[in-house]
Amino acid sequence: MIHNPPDAEGIVQLENLWVLPGIRHGFATRCGHLEDVVPTPIARLKQIHGANVLILPEEPADRSEFFETSTNLLPHADGLITNCPEITIAVAVADCLPVLIADPVAGVIAAVHAGWRGLSTGVIENAIGLMASAFGTKPTDCVVGIGPSIGPCCYEVGPEVLAAFNNQGYDAEAPVPFAKSERPHCNLGSVASAITQKLGVRQPNIANAGVCTKCNSDWLWSYRRDGDNAGRMLCGISLTHQ
Repeated sequence: MIHNPPDAEGIVQLENLWVLPGIRHGFATRCGHLEDVVPTPIARLKQIHGANVLILPEEPADRSEFFETSTNLLPHADGLITNCPEITIAVAVADCLPVLIADPVAGVIAAVHAGWRGLSTGVIENAIGLMASAFGTKPTDCVVGIGPSIGPCCYEVGPEVLAAFNNQGYDAEAPVPFAKSERPHCNLGSVASAITQKLGVRQPNIANAGVCTKCNSDWLWSYRRDGDNAGRMLCGISLTHQ
């Protein structure tokens, strides 16, 4: 599902999003910069591992807080939606799931940061729900790209993580049956895919990069491996006039 992983610019791109006319996207790596493959400016959020999703204001005068250079001054949320062309919306990750959503019919896109807390409390549901209520999105029209994140091979968790997904009904998708350690492992990508399908997104329209950040920390940042020394990778999507 990956198009040239990573490409000459050090960016991971997914085939299902790559082929959509008028939509550009990218998942940055240690050596790639998102702005090399998408339009600028890039709108961002102060991510708080929650489920709140915002809409980028249409009026340019109302958008300035989304372009602050200091992360602490950015709006607090974990998902951003827009129908404005030539502006990239992005989230930053270093193990958590970056989820990019495009509705090419309604002309609206979303960028979502999905750690286990946000994923288990509805950040994806909130994003697609807000796309529907604000812009008329139908889940059957959506295309979803799940970028590199910590994989089920390396994502050791406590029982509270699996319990959170069990309570949502994802007890088949979250656990990893043959974990290589005594602690349980969790498959965030599988849960995200199941959530989007439950919302009505068609399975062929969902692509998961399936690349583990910790296993591939030579070219991807991983907080689990690098701790406080880990950088962050911007993952973004934009509508274009082309």
